[in-house]
Amino acid sequence: MIDKIHDWWKEQKRERKRPLCISIIIIIIVIVPVLILLFHPAIVVEPQKLDVSISPGNSTVKTISIGVIGIGDRGVTLSAVGPIVSWVKFSKNNENFKNNITVEIDKTQYINVNLSLQSNITPGDYRGAIEISHKRGKTEIPVLVKIEG
Repeated sequence: MIDKIHDWWKEQKRERKRPLCISIIIIIIVIVPVLILLFHPAIVVEPQKLDVSISPGNSTVKTISIGVIGIGDRGVTLSAVGPIVSWVKFSKNNENFKNNITVEIDKTQYINVNLSLQSNITPGDYRGAIEISHKRGKTEIPVLVKIEG
C-alpha cells in the first residue's frame, strides 16, 4: 500500500512539473522578443527608395520619414553614400543640419533631402544611398539620380 502511495506521489510530482516547464517556455517565447524590441530600438524609414530626375544646375527636395520603435538611445546619423555625396544636404524644419538627429519615441521625424547639382555635371544615371545609422544597426535608402542632358 505504501509503495502504491509513493508511486502515486511520484506521478503527481512529474505531472506538476510538466505544466510549469511548459509555462516557463511559453513565457520565454513571448517575453524575450518583446524585451528585445523594447530595449533594442529599430529604425523605420519611408520611402524605401528615392528616384530623382533633374537637370544640371538645378536642385530638388525629397522628404523621408524616420521613426524609431523601442526605448533607449534614439539618436540617428544620416549620411549620403556614393557619387551623390557632394549633392546632398539634410534639413529639418527648413534648418540645415550636419547629420545627427534625435527621433522621439512613437513620433515620426520628417527630413528633407536637398539635392543640388552643379551646372557642369555629366548627364547619366548615378546610384548612391542615404544611410541612416543607429547605435544598434543601420538601414539604407537606395537613391537613383537621373541627370538629364
